[in-house]
Amino acid sequence: MIRKSIGAVGAVAAAVLLLAACGGDGNDVTTRTVAPGSPGPRPNVGYTNVPQVDQVLNTALSRDSIELARITGYQRVGCANEPQAFADGPICRSPDEPDGQEVEVFPHSGCQDDWIRPEQIPDIYRAQFDRDGVQVYAVYTPAGDAVRYGAEYVAVVTAGDEAAALYIHDGRLVSLEVGCVDVGGLLDDARVDNFLFQP
Repeated sequence: MIRKSIGAVGAVAAAVLLLAACGGDGNDVTTRTVAPGSPGPRPNVGYTNVPQVDQVLNTALSRDSIELARITGYQRVGCANEPQAFADGPICRSPDEPDGQEVEVFPHSGCQDDWIRPEQIPDIYRAQFDRDGVQVYAVYTPAGDAVRYGAEYVAVVTAGDEAAALYIHDGRLVSLEVGCVDVGGLLDDARVDNFLFQP
């Protein structure tokens, strides 16, 4: 009788281990679908030996726009019914957002600066990073007026002739600069305090 009990306990333990390995009751299993043509995960590379910076860079280069959106740091900015300039804040969404209400937005700068709402962020990242040939060109600590939204680091990534600056604060991407400034402009002496990863 004792042998049968031990055998039953062993079988139950094995079943529990099997269920745990397979995700338990199935309610907590997470799957991720990779779009056709996506390269899938890349090995993590230590560009700077600053973990929170390298995490952002590796996530950007993996083309995982959803994970990038997860590590995005938003600003809380008062919206305006009829903004005339970037400094006026994002346009309010009527009737739910009265003039001056603070909303979460991401500053996206380039030829025309814009405030991006959270639900639009994956599309912004896909447009910038879901292409061949994207690579890290340089990483630096910004100097003086080049500090944006509390960014402690700026990473410059390139794809062909195009360049973008990723502003990173506390392991989060807090602003993205693309478009009108080339690599030389993004690495202007007035912007750079100290290089962590040199071109």
